[in-house]
Amino acid sequence: MFNIDLLRKKAQSYYDSGKFYSDLLSGNTIFPLRYSFKRPTEKVFVSSIEEIQKSLSSLKKFDRFIEYSAVEYKRVGSQRLPSVLCFKTLDDYLQFLGKSKEYQAFVEGFESAKSLGLGEFLRQKPLILLKHLDVWDRIISVVQFFLLHPKPNIYIRELPIEGVDTKFIQSHKKVLDTLLQVVLSTKFYNSSITKLSDYGFEKKYGLRYPLSRVRFRSNEIETANIDDIEITCEAFNTFGLKAKYIFIIENLTTFLAFPLFSDVIILYGGGFKAGQFRQLDLDFAEEIFYWGDIDTHGFAILSSFRSIHPNVQSFLMDKETLYHFSYLCVQEPTPTTANLPNLMPKELEVYDALRFKEFKGLRLEQERIPINWLMEKLEEKIK
Repeated sequence: MFNIDLLRKKAQSYYDSGKFYSDLLSGNTIFPLRYSFKRPTEKVFVSSIEEIQKSLSSLKKFDRFIEYSAVEYKRVGSQRLPSVLCFKTLDDYLQFLGKSKEYQAFVEGFESAKSLGLGEFLRQKPLILLKHLDVWDRIISVVQFFLLHPKPNIYIRELPIEGVDTKFIQSHKKVLDTLLQVVLSTKFYNSSITKLSDYGFEKKYGLRYPLSRVRFRSNEIETANIDDIEITCEAFNTFGLKAKYIFIIENLTTFLAFPLFSDVIILYGGGFKAGQFRQLDLDFAEEIFYWGDIDTHGFAILSSFRSIHPNVQSFLMDKETLYHFSYLCVQEPTPTTANLPNLMPKELEVYDALRFKEFKGLRLEQERIPINWLMEKLEEKIK
């Protein structure tokens, strides 16, 4: 009847929302903190007397936090009933919620952050500290390092920060990014970078990172006996390559087996690595072809490539090839049915056959296409 659990939730919500810490750090008067019990009407009191007695009995263990008052009823007279759940002091409130140790850890964490210039920020957003209490010492160590050594120009896993393992920063980039933007001068980070993926954190804070690489084959390279090269995307763009045709091949075996022709460059796609091709300048070629497995994910990759290079054409991902070698199809482990916005009408026909119709759930792997079929189709494309 006297629902202390409901009042506990209100007290807990005040704590969990972070407002308790914001009020406390702002010097606002918090205590005494009071939550009122709902007073039963006389009708309810009379009809539920046994339930009320049990409820009152269960409240005895919380008596130190409860204020009682006399309630006058016409039929049953004066009754001493709980009126307020009251926390007179900070200790009372913390003990009731079982947060005394956590509060102490918060205070210690706040003091360490305050020394780095994060006091006002955490007063407004205390949940950042509260949610990272178990790793706060290491977070502060990283922030302090960047304050002392901005734009360190080394790899993340090289950072010589005591007590911080090599993977810690990688798994806490989001909170570190938030805090570093508060304490660092804007001249020490790139504020235009907002996404932390694809080495965004490293680029933003002056760290080194592995450069994207591209693997390609060509018989035009003036290096004896080498027709399979892997270099950075930046180097590829300055390599001075010239070719009329580019073929992007999804799978490694087919990439290696693809016949070399003059005026042709073969790029290794490597499955879902379309993003790396965003960095490549392929404008020197007259035509770009993508060849992947004839399955739902092959078309998903094609759609992704086309969002980067709109003029890319599909190669051997047509209905003729699928039907001709249908006996070589296998099950695709996890097909997708997503809508792909960048497919041409004929490509969409094949994709629909794979996700909804006669070839649903099947895959024709590009490695299984015979060389004579490949050569025949290449002769139609390369003129």
